[in-house]
Amino acid sequence: AGSMLLMSGGGKAAIQSWSVTSWISVALVPAGLYCIQNLSALLACQNLDAVTYNVLNQTKTLSAALCCYLVMGRKQSKMQIVALLLLLLSALVLEKIVNLDFLLSASSEEEDASDKTVEVSSKHLTHGVAPVLLASFLSGLAGALSQKNLQGSN
Repeated sequence: AGSMLLMSGGGKAAIQSWSVTSWISVALVPAGLYCIQNLSALLACQNLDAVTYNVLNQTKTLSAALCCYLVMGRKQSKMQIVALLLLLLSALVLEKIVNLDFLLSASSEEEDASDKTVEVSSKHLTHGVAPVLLASFLSGLAGALSQKNLQGSN
């Protein structure tokens, strides 16, 4: 990258406009967020099954949309909002936070309470679900901050 700047003649202007504060906002903050994201994703990957990890990891799309709205003020269309809500709903159903039978209302039969009880260990939540959701949020935040900085939005 440096050689391309020198060959194009823009190296001197880039060096003159460089400052520690611009470096921190443009490079250091997103890089730190991505570092924490990767550590969180690694912890989650080690403690969740593949399907759960991948579905929860898809909430990056949701967090990217949310962070772009919060950081840049970029709104989503109605169709995009519906798609994002379906993504969130799929993650909630997979984690058994929302019961699929309740959504479909297909079975009116009463089942044993033992069938509906879901055992969720605290390690599953603290070392699996929470880290992957943190990683997803940090990915969206770092992406939104990078986009804002690269577009020059204030």
